Amino acid sequence: MRSGRRVTATATLAPLLLGAVAACALDPREPLDVGDAVPSVGPPPSGPAVIWVFRQESCLGCGLAPDAAGLASLGHRHGDRIEIVAVAVGGDTDADRHLVENFLRQRRMQAIVVLASPQGHARMFGAAPLPSLYLAHQGVVLMALGPDDGKSANDRLAAIGRRLDELLATSTRGFSS
Repeated sequence: MRSGRRVTATATLAPLLLGAVAACALDPREPLDVGDAVPSVGPPPSGPAVIWVFRQESCLGCGLAPDAAGLASLGHRHGDRIEIVAVAVGGDTDADRHLVENFLRQRRMQAIVVLASPQGHARMFGAAPLPSLYLAHQGVVLMALGPDDGKSANDRLAAIGRRLDELLATSTRGFSS
């Protein structure tokens, strides 16, 4: 009977130990950058995606308002041809999810909401500053923009908008008759 328990415990701990070893192999200091594989944050996008990563508690103030307004505009302009993923770092409860969803709803923004712990953020995005914006397509980061890149929120979103226009124009050319 005891040996059965030991096997069960080992089988249960083995994936955890392997995960810990794999996590140690990652260098969390290197921020996610152009050319990197897109981390798995929600369902895989079917086309271009904008990933917005921010502190969950920032939804309580107005610091996210410029990014939210610009992303809402991109979402309205491009409709279902793009996906917007909002990654709220620090949230892990239903109340946190509700806070983020209400924040987005008030700004008329459609987004897939993903809650991430600070450790999860470090695993997926490295030491990227918050808030950060990523434009991704076909599983690769095409643009990585953060608050320390010297650009305003409007400039960052305008750059993403221009690149999205290029991507979407290229993808629709093949479908025209």
